[in-house]
This record gives sequence, C-alpha cells and structure tokens, in this order.
Amino acid sequence: MQAKQADALAKALGLKKDDEPPTPEQLAKDFDKQLKAAQVDTNTERQRADTAEANWRGAAIQLAVYLAADDLDANAKALLDSAWFLKKVGGLDPSDSAFEDQITEAIKNAVDGNERLRKPKPRAAKRSGGEMAPATSRTASVPPRCPRPSPTPTPSSPPCTSPRNPWRRLAYRRRT
Repeated sequence: MQAKQADALAKALGLKKDDEPPTPEQLAKDFDKQLKAAQVDTNTERQRADTAEANWRGAAIQLAVYLAADDLDANAKALLDSAWFLKKVGGLDPSDSAFEDQITEAIKNAVDGNERLRKPKPRAAKRSGGEMAPATSRTASVPPRCPRPSPTPTPSSPPCTSPRNPWRRLAYRRRT
C-alpha cells in the first residue's frame, strides 16, 4: 500500500513517469515545444552572428581607412567622423578582392570634395628666444661707476651723472 502511494506521489510530482506509453497527441505536443525552443535558439544565434559580422565589417573598414588615408594625405580621424563618408563606405564588402581599391577611391573622392578631410600640413617650429647679438666686451656696454658721493659735494668735482648713480638726482638738484 505504501509503495502505491509513493508511486502516485512521484508521478504527481513528475519524478516518475507513467508506465504507460505516451499517446501520439502527447508526443506531438512535446515535439512542438521542443521545435519552438529550437527555433528561438536558432533565431538568437543568427542575430548574434549577424551582429558579430557587422562589427567585423565595421572594424575592417575602419582599419582599411586608417591604412590608406596616410598614403593619400587624408585625415583618417576626420574621415571616420564624417557620417557622409561612413555611409558611402559602409556598404563595401571587406572580403571582396577590389576592397582596397574601392576604399582608396572613396577616400580620394572625399578629400577632393572636402578640404577639411585632408591631412593638415606640418608647420615649421616658431623661432624661440630673442635676437642674439654678437659678443662685445663687457666694459664697453656698462657705464662707469661713480665713486660713492660724499654728504657734502665739493665744488671742484662735478657730480657723477652715470645712469647707475643713485645720487644722480640729488646731484642735479644741488647744481641748480
């Protein structure tokens, strides 16, 4: 009696299958469930594969533009920032044998149509530092120093008018 109750409980919980073979209707329902699950999985995998292929295609196009732009005096960053250019080259197939030629033509046409897509010309460095005068003797360019003035100037010696003399103004005032 307990064995029958345990078997009934296991069958109700789905732990034990019936000893009876499934009916064709039950098999059809199970098959439909499995088929729908497989179709959902297949669609998900197709979307992943399509996304991966689109990412690969975009990366291959960007790499080709970077490699070809330098030889054609084009600014690769400006080209890849241009929505018009990306739309133009977005349909190209990287696995095609003429892909490099198509990229080269697209870059040439884009640069000819828009000068901002051209690589900027290098500029020469600006001159740094001031004018360099030839060396001269130090004594010729520095005015002579005056002796330290005494508190009371003597009338026999004229006041020192050197630009380095701190008492120059004082000496001029006393003279006048």
